[in-house]
Amino acid sequence: MVEVNPHFVEIAFKVGEETYTEHVTSSKFVKTDEAAASFRDVGGKMHKRQGKPGRALQVNLVQDWTATGLARMFWANEGDVVEVSYVAPEGTFSANVVLIAPDPGGEGGAFAQDQLSLPVDGDVTFTPTTAGV
Repeated sequence: MVEVNPHFVEIAFKVGEETYTEHVTSSKFVKTDEAAASFRDVGGKMHKRQGKPGRALQVNLVQDWTATGLARMFWANEGDVVEVSYVAPEGTFSANVVLIAPDPGGEGGAFAQDQLSLPVDGDVTFTPTTAGV
């Protein structure tokens, strides 16, 4: 039997060399659309070939509009492609993502937050730590 070592979400969230862990309430790489090609042959039979799905980084952030805030950085650099790293004890997931600015505001009497889906430009890579091998 193979022993299970479940992943406990304890991460650092980095954009380039800057760490924004305290600005992020959750993040994960998610599948987007299923890439598929299909055609109907002359006999009417449908053929489908499944491809590799796309990915996006789903990130929930607290809106900090000060000079060092992640929300402000996304706002000022919307459309730019940047490297983002999800650093876990077992290793680091990295990808280039397209920045999307958050929608300012939120519910009254609560911290302003937003959920963004940042498209991945290319592939997500995983580099295991020595301990996570």
